[in-house]
Order: sequence, then C-alpha cells, then structure tokens
Amino acid sequence: MLRTSSPPHPQYIRAVLHIGLIALVIACVPPAGGQTQDAPPVFVVRAHSAHLGPEGGYLKDRGNSRVLVFVHGFSSGPDSDFRCDDDHNWPEMIAGDLDPLLASTDVYVLGYSEPPRRGKTAVATLESSLVDRIQAAGIFTRHQEVVFVAHAMGGLLIQQILEQNAQSDWIHKVRGVFLFGSPQGTAKLAGLGRYIDADPRLKEMEGNGNNFILHSEAPLWTGIPHLCAYETVSNDGFSSVDYERNTRGCTDRQAIQANRSTIAKPCQVTDPAYTYLEEKLHILLPAH
Repeated sequence: MLRTSSPPHPQYIRAVLHIGLIALVIACVPPAGGQTQDAPPVFVVRAHSAHLGPEGGYLKDRGNSRVLVFVHGFSSGPDSDFRCDDDHNWPEMIAGDLDPLLASTDVYVLGYSEPPRRGKTAVATLESSLVDRIQAAGIFTRHQEVVFVAHAMGGLLIQQILEQNAQSDWIHKVRGVFLFGSPQGTAKLAGLGRYIDADPRLKEMEGNGNNFILHSEAPLWTGIPHLCAYETVSNDGFSSVDYERNTRGCTDRQAIQANRSTIAKPCQVTDPAYTYLEEKLHILLPAH
C-alpha cells in the first residue's frame, strides 16, 4: 500500500516565501551612492526601423562616441526610403553589422514631414526644427563623431542645415556627409517647381528654371568631407545629368548602378552603396 506524504505546513510555506522575498529585495538594492556598479551601457536595437515612427530616433544606442545619422528624401519616410524589402533596411543592417567599426557606432534615423507643396512653407522652419530635434536627442553632446548619410533631397536639406550652422560650437564634430543620389551643382529635378513655387526659401537655392543648387561659397565645404554616390540609371521624376554636374564640389565620387529611388536601398552587405559607405567610414573615422 503506497504511502502519501502530507502537504507542507502553511507556516513552512510562508517562511520560505518570506526568505525568498528578502533575498530578492537585497539583490535589487543598489550599493551606497545610489548607482549600481559596472552598470552596462544603454543598448537599444529596434527590430524594425518602422517602430521608430515618422520622426525617427535611435535605432541603435550603445553610448558610443560615434554615430551615423540617416536622413531620408522629401517624398519618403525614415523607414521606407532605406528599405529594400521586409528583411533588409539599410540602417538596420548597419546597426547589426559585426564589423568592429560599425559595431562600435550608434545609429540614428532622422525623420521629418514632407514640406508642404503649396502655401507658406516650411523649409526654413523645417531646418530649425530638425536642428532642435538633433540637439534634443543629444547627437552632438553624447557623441564626439557624427556622420550624416543622406538620400536625395534629404542631402540638400542637411547641406543647408550645416551651412546655416557653420559657426555653431558643434560643427567640428561632423566628420563627414555621405550623399546618395543628392543632386549637386545644377542637377535638375523634374517637378521640383512645386516646392520652389511654394517656398521662397527654396528660391534662394534655385539656379535656372528648376535647377536646385547649394551656394558654391558655402562654408560647409571648407572643412567637412562630402562623399557623393550618384546613380547611373534615370527614373521617373529625374532628368539624368552628366558626371560633372552630379558630383560638383564633392570630396569623393562613386558611380552606382541604380536609380535615384533605389540607390539608398541596398539589399545585401555586398551591394555597392553598402560597401562604399563602409569602406569610406574606415578612412574617415580612425579606430579607437
């Protein structure tokens, strides 16, 4: 005949739970001074850049001294502009790259709304709001080396921001600006007139007709390397220009077999846009 053990006495159960609770509290109490010792750095890697929302944010935040700031074009968003497919998004790929340099580099995606196409705009206000957001995020206080990676019209926007803030105390932290499919010189965008007509600020950057140019005397180009990757395939909404006009004033130039829409959407780490960014970063940013 099997013998069954009697259940534990309720007082015994309470005693065990009490001891466990005390041990848990002791483990959670920080040492004197209110800070835990050897606390790990903040580390945020979001699985999908779409989770950041339309204004973007840190995709990877590990408290590193350097950060890449991705800036999308006017007609896209911080996720879609750099996304090849459901599984491949450029900032996400960089955030997860195990290359020693990239692994020790944080990733921030800067999002913004497309400037209004009619009425009083917005680009000057947009520039100011983006600077405020960048500063609020601590880009220039938490990091010592900042590199912008911009696509299409986002590149022109960043160039204008840096030009307008050329005397700011944080400008020396900008180590370089990568421009992917950003028109230089008198590169012409079909349909840009809808922005120029609506915004006097953009007219200041207008050349002839719908040409969109950065002022050639911009102090930005006196000390900040600007590396230009340009597309070799035309697509709707863009009239291809020659090599000189597409790379005028650039510190470095790279032709990529892509159109303006796909040049910033590498699907693999071996794609030309990806390797160009990675290789030039190793030159721009010395190993720590």
